[in-house]
Amino acid sequence: MEVIRKKQKFYLRLIGLTWIVFILAFIGLFLTSLSFDQKLGILVLIVIVQLGILLWISPRIFYYNQMYGFLKLKDDAAPSIRTKRDLVGESFHKHLVEQSFKAFRDYGSHVVFYRTTRDKTAFATRKTMLEIVTIIKDDDIDYDDSKLVSAVNDVEDMAMKEKIRYKNHSIIQIRSGNHTDKKRIEKADQVVFETHKGHRICMINVIYDKAHDKAYFLHGKSYAPNAYYTYVVELFKSLAK
Repeated sequence: MEVIRKKQKFYLRLIGLTWIVFILAFIGLFLTSLSFDQKLGILVLIVIVQLGILLWISPRIFYYNQMYGFLKLKDDAAPSIRTKRDLVGESFHKHLVEQSFKAFRDYGSHVVFYRTTRDKTAFATRKTMLEIVTIIKDDDIDYDDSKLVSAVNDVEDMAMKEKIRYKNHSIIQIRSGNHTDKKRIEKADQVVFETHKGHRICMINVIYDKAHDKAYFLHGKSYAPNAYYTYVVELFKSLAK
């Protein structure tokens, strides 16, 4: 994790340095005795170089930010939580509806529920949050299966058609399994906490161990990569009570 942290800091400092050089070059250019046309030509060149550097650095900062957040989350991982609810059963479907979720579609291999939440007094939901719960029924489908991605896209398309406006996503994917199965835990740990053009997407994957009344999902004892990840974690905990 230290190597990732060093890389993260290096690229953050580098982007800060490029902005300082850009500003100094901009100021220095207009203090010269060059003609307006010459200054304009050099300025365009400086802007192009700066944009090129930013385009090169930005994906690296994104990558190391994500990696550092993930590794820190893993390092601070909390244990499975207890639940008395059958998280993959019909009773849980009814519970979701009671919590204002709407049944979107039963795809046979998985069933999808959704709702929107806006609470201006809470940071994560001050702008409308689209919340999606997918219950996986087919044991051959994993959390990253294209069918689940398509289902989320279907919900988004429906929201667009019905003019349901939202800013951010919280996605919970639940499937049965053993909460001590290392391979399944590795799959479940492939969580998402990304930001794209101001749009926050957070997704957690849940392993429901019916034999032990436990639910495993990656969450920290005290750490969360952002407030939106905290929100989706607390949302699941409230639904699993």
